[in-house]
Amino acid sequence: MKIKQTQLFILACILCCAPAVPGQNPDLRLLLKVPNAVAIEGMPEIGYYILSADDTVYHYGTSGSGLQFSGRFSLQGTDAYGIDVTVIRDNNQDSIAVTEWSDKIRLGYVNRYSTEGRLIHSWSTLHHIPAGIDYDPGSHVLYFGTSDSNELYAVDIHENNPHYVCDVQGAAHLGPISLDPDRQLIYVTDSRGSLFVVDLRTRKTALLTSSFGLASALHFDSKTGILYVADIVQKKIYAVDPSSQNNRPVVDSAQIRSPSGLALGPDNTLLITDQRSGGVFLMHIAASETRQGIVRRQADKKLQHKP
Repeated sequence: MKIKQTQLFILACILCCAPAVPGQNPDLRLLLKVPNAVAIEGMPEIGYYILSADDTVYHYGTSGSGLQFSGRFSLQGTDAYGIDVTVIRDNNQDSIAVTEWSDKIRLGYVNRYSTEGRLIHSWSTLHHIPAGIDYDPGSHVLYFGTSDSNELYAVDIHENNPHYVCDVQGAAHLGPISLDPDRQLIYVTDSRGSLFVVDLRTRKTALLTSSFGLASALHFDSKTGILYVADIVQKKIYAVDPSSQNNRPVVDSAQIRSPSGLALGPDNTLLITDQRSGGVFLMHIAASETRQGIVRRQADKKLQHKP
């Protein structure tokens, strides 16, 4: 699998919407255009950071009408391209972390930037190709996967070296990840459309489903216990309910051509980036998607029954 192909499923956070009718979603609204957007992360109180394929990070604040442009900066890796992005909140100081890979020198990095684009710290992933990334604000730890070795790594943002967490057994070319910080679970997908859950305490891995085409982004909503999955092959957004093994499409619209990133928006909305169209869409989350603990309960059950 070529390196550029891994970029399709490494992008970053997935979201929930009202019931979908094939070809249309009446509540799906185009907010703005960001060319070649590959990932999005953020929250209403700090705004949203969008990573583009030309290695530019755009910052948008929230406003009454949607999102308002606040600034942008370019990644500082000379030959590396950006893969995924996450937001770091440490002592009320906001920064972002980006997984990056250089084809030329065959080295990977997790780079931490200030909101103005100043490089704060760079962690080497050595010759491993970094994939999805997420942040645990409680422990100040960044987690990232590797698409070539199918491993999870962790690094404290105040320390210098990442450390190995575990292999994701049965996976092939890890893609995006999403953290449940309360239960200390990581959800991760691979290039074959499989969704896994990893218990960070026991380091056990369980396969939840293999029903996706190619997941390009994940987002776990800790308030509702719902995991959202963007499928770049099927061009849909799914809400995953492992308790019934049902992955229900919640966005199925002709407007979504290449979903690449997801983040929870203000007032029960979902933000979706689409790389091919360049659109950033807003979707209202259906009330039926706000049930508590669905993903967490089933994930715990599967891990407890694994020998």
